[in-house]
Amino acid sequence: MKVVPTEKENQRSEHRNFASLFAGFSFSALLAIVVFQDTAKQSFPTTTYYLFISFIFYYCALNVQSYKGPRWQDQLGNVFMDTGSLSLILSIVSCMYRLQPFYMVYYILIFLGIAVWVVDHIIRLSIERAILKGG
Repeated sequence: MKVVPTEKENQRSEHRNFASLFAGFSFSALLAIVVFQDTAKQSFPTTTYYLFISFIFYYCALNVQSYKGPRWQDQLGNVFMDTGSLSLILSIVSCMYRLQPFYMVYYILIFLGIAVWVVDHIIRLSIERAILKGG
């Protein structure tokens, strides 16, 4: 974990592009929800919370990716991006819940949204594990 990866392994520009794209998206969505709450006279506190968490963690990932050296900093950046993406999915789920759609469809969409994130997370963790084991 203390080994410094090569510049090719770091992929700083790719990670920074991804993190900055989603940090901007989270920030824009957060502002849109805040403005929408005032206009519609309806409150979305959970959605606002998850969007704020998403923005903060993508922003932290952006910062960590700019100065990562040892492999643990790369892992920390990945943790921040995973947390940001999960918060983004949960913000969409909470917004759907607040709008009260048909309940069966709501539960199916919640399951699909979280299942996609969990499957992706498990695949990426297994790849990271294989890389760290050297195989």
